[in-house]
Amino acid sequence: MKIAVTANGTDLDAPTSPVFGRCPTYVLVDTETMEYEAIANPAIASGGGAGIQAAQFIVARGAEAVVTGNVGPNALGVFETAGTSVYLTKEGTVRQALTAYKDGLLSPAAGATVPAHTGMGQGEKRMTRIAVSVGEDNGLDSAISAHFGRCPYFVLVDMEEGEIKAVDTVPNPYFGHHQPGQVPGFIHSQGADVMLAAGMGGRAITFFEEYGIHAATGARGTVRNALEQYFGQQLQGAEPCSESHEHGH
Repeated sequence: MKIAVTANGTDLDAPTSPVFGRCPTYVLVDTETMEYEAIANPAIASGGGAGIQAAQFIVARGAEAVVTGNVGPNALGVFETAGTSVYLTKEGTVRQALTAYKDGLLSPAAGATVPAHTGMGQGEKRMTRIAVSVGEDNGLDSAISAHFGRCPYFVLVDMEEGEIKAVDTVPNPYFGHHQPGQVPGFIHSQGADVMLAAGMGGRAITFFEEYGIHAATGARGTVRNALEQYFGQQLQGAEPCSESHEHGH
């Protein structure tokens, strides 16, 4: 049986990804032989419809089941039509997720676990999605976290022509522990164009540059304050925090 696992890496010991449509890599595994193939997600940089495109890609690769952290309604609809089962996993490696699947420990997705992302396809106005690292789940009034990689939450703000269109808060899946690049990869998977934080390390800044995400440090106060600072051009770039190694910024 061929299973596709969303991953933040290219082998069986890579961490699983908590997202489906914008995960960096799919690891396709033959559960009988444990032979595998790691394939880059061709939809990760899509302006809109990433879930549908990624699901169609996985179905075309012959996957009979998918193991992921979350799945949206559009991707789930493609899988249901194709008869592809979807199972949910928590933090761990691809290998651990496969073992849990074989042991019958993974729950099938009873429905979408995340809402559909705001469309940004051809002919539609381009939204700007701004991610802000915060220490609490309180929307625009959430306090900025002193730590980047180890902040408990990220607030995602969708803006169009200077107006806030949507606000969402997502838990940081790497809050307890993270490897270099995992948090920027997660922010990229959420479709962010901008990342605002109090501070972050040099490696994180490099990853954001590679993803094409504009990172800005020095944010203070609440998410609302950080947005005002950013659009007031008080936050214009990112400087590595001198204590990033010790404190996980």
